[in-house]
Amino acid sequence: MVESPQPPPEVTSSEIAILPDFQDVAAEMGIHAPFYTDTIPGRYFLPEIMGGGATWIDFDVDGQLDLYLTNGARLEPSAGPRIRGNWLYRGQVGASFALVDESLGAGDTGYGQGSAAGDFNADGFPDLYVGNVGPNSLYVNEGDGTFSLVTTLAPVADPAWTSSVLWLDLNRDGWLDLYVVNYLKMTLEDRKICEYEKRPGYCGPGQYAAAPDHVYLNAGDGT
Repeated sequence: MVESPQPPPEVTSSEIAILPDFQDVAAEMGIHAPFYTDTIPGRYFLPEIMGGGATWIDFDVDGQLDLYLTNGARLEPSAGPRIRGNWLYRGQVGASFALVDESLGAGDTGYGQGSAAGDFNADGFPDLYVGNVGPNSLYVNEGDGTFSLVTTLAPVADPAWTSSVLWLDLNRDGWLDLYVVNYLKMTLEDRKICEYEKRPGYCGPGQYAAAPDHVYLNAGDGT
């Protein structure tokens, strides 16, 4: 355990009495990004009741934070038309956001969960890693406002159900490494249905085996 050389700050009773006051201003700021769950009655596939994730990223390096939001997708791709991919909102002066077109490359179409921003190739532009139910995606920031999918080049696809991701320099070599937090081992074919007072429902995570987390060390050459 590492102890701080500084003593803990004193907290007064007046400070304790101050409660945070958060207000939902998404619509006011121009953000409207509904999450598609692909819920099918009677299927009871656990991912379909899970939400997505959000990442702050200054992708165009203009000093204004931008917002990346994951979206759901068809859990059975053949079941219908493609759902809109993930959402990228550009932060604008004056505390508002503008939706960036999917054609710029970061509109991943997997069933999105957690995501994280980090400059893995150290070119000064933050890149994106997107965790999905199924293969994940790595997008390199080209520095011109667009992203390119480079998952197969890295390669860091990770086929598991990923719930969260983190960029960090694990071995202190100056290159960002990737920690992928995986959730459960399950597929549509081996999903389970549990009964609650003789009524079918979703089985909790305790009914499935855990999926191991994975660490990807950055080689410093784009892989």
